[in-house]
Amino acid sequence: MLYVLFNLYTCAVMEKWLENREAEVEVGVRVLYKLDGKLFRRYCRNAEARVVTDCLFADDGALLSSSRSGAESAIRAYQCVSSSFGLTVNSSKTKHMVTGRLAAESDRAAIQVEGGTIECVKEFSYLGSQVDDSGRIDGEVERRIGLASRAFGALRKAVFLDRNLTLTTKRMIYRACVMSVLLYGSECWTPLKRHVNMLNSFHYRCIRTILGISNRQQWEDRISKVEVRKRWGDQETVRDMVIRKRLEWLGHVARMPDHRIPKSMLFGWLSQPRPQGGPRRRWRYVVRRDLKEVNISEKEWYETARRSRPEWRALCRLGIEEMMDTQQEKRKSAQLREVMCEVCRRSFSRESDKMRHS
Repeated sequence: MLYVLFNLYTCAVMEKWLENREAEVEVGVRVLYKLDGKLFRRYCRNAEARVVTDCLFADDGALLSSSRSGAESAIRAYQCVSSSFGLTVNSSKTKHMVTGRLAAESDRAAIQVEGGTIECVKEFSYLGSQVDDSGRIDGEVERRIGLASRAFGALRKAVFLDRNLTLTTKRMIYRACVMSVLLYGSECWTPLKRHVNMLNSFHYRCIRTILGISNRQQWEDRISKVEVRKRWGDQETVRDMVIRKRLEWLGHVARMPDHRIPKSMLFGWLSQPRPQGGPRRRWRYVVRRDLKEVNISEKEWYETARRSRPEWRALCRLGIEEMMDTQQEKRKSAQLREVMCEVCRRSFSRESDKMRHS
């Protein structure tokens, strides 16, 4: 009950702050959107607009602004409203972050407020995830691997190396206590190939430890990753897990009411043009690739996701299973083309590799 009352009190503070900030043009970010189920569009006419001023979750809040002066005005107004409700803004715990290629050094200066200064940071942890001002997820992936490694190490002797427990029990505990930490927040990632490789390396290292397969044994016995997953009892890779979580989150956002901010962001875009010279990959481009890989039509996904949650999840899982089968067929066809050394019985993908080996 105490947490509910505190959340209501915090919402009252934000409502009062919004009333005072309605006339401010530079407070908030203006977003255009069309709720027609299209992730990509050529024409932007008849689009609706909304100004996103804040992001709230329980007692954690983030104020948004499109300029330095707007940020200073927003934080000072929020401080005044909080003091009128008997609350105090802790300036040492409050940070501000500047994003965008056109940001100047003067925009990154600390903001002077009553009772201290608000420092500008390049990365900040919000709701358990590390947010970077450049939009990259390198730091977040490394942080996730470190936290998952700590969780795996805490259960290594007591659970994963205990011979009295079955492999099924170890696999269930590993999914619940290690993989949940490793892939926390991965629904919102736009990972590159190097990020997936880092996550896969940690995943296979944990599996080999549980199965008792050393690096030397894997090399000498030529145990492939496919064989490791077969012994583990789960053929799903980290990449497949991330795709499944991302598509499930896509369906969750599609079923939200139209007034929710995440849904407006999913089908929205900024009024400013994107910068030239290879801009950052957007989340919707990653989702578009996922829909293509699991063989879900880009024109029909929205209606299917909105209609039924079980139906959408079953469709995603079926598509991922078909994608895994296709990948397995490609691996088998690649193995048929391999060239084997008659002396050491080692296989190579090309005849030139075999000649260099001998």
